[in-house]
Amino acid sequence: MRATSQRSHPSRHRARFDTSDQIIFGVAATLFGFGTLLWLTGELAGRLFGDGAPGADLTELVGIVLRFVTDPGEPAAAWPGEARNVLPGPVQFYVCLLCLLGLGFALTLGLRHLWHFFGDAEGQGS
Repeated sequence: MRATSQRSHPSRHRARFDTSDQIIFGVAATLFGFGTLLWLTGELAGRLFGDGAPGADLTELVGIVLRFVTDPGEPAAAWPGEARNVLPGPVQFYVCLLCLLGLGFALTLGLRHLWHFFGDAEGQGS
């Protein structure tokens, strides 16, 4: 007589997320990503065109995003307190934002190209 082993399938023990969990995670990730982009833009714009880096903490991302969304015409107003005074005007801010978005796009295309290049090279070697 042979003993049967009862192996559990790995997919049976995965955590399942329902739709509301996915929505909450998506909103949080979007808020964090957008906040980080704004924070980086403020740092770059302040250093290039303003009176230095605004020095806002990363813990202030949510406040920066909420204030930015309410008045996108004056991006410096999104930063807390004295940080507003070192940021340049909206034109310079948005130039920096477009540069960061362009850089991110170029990096994404470059990484995608490398992924396909090395993926094709592995497939040809077998």
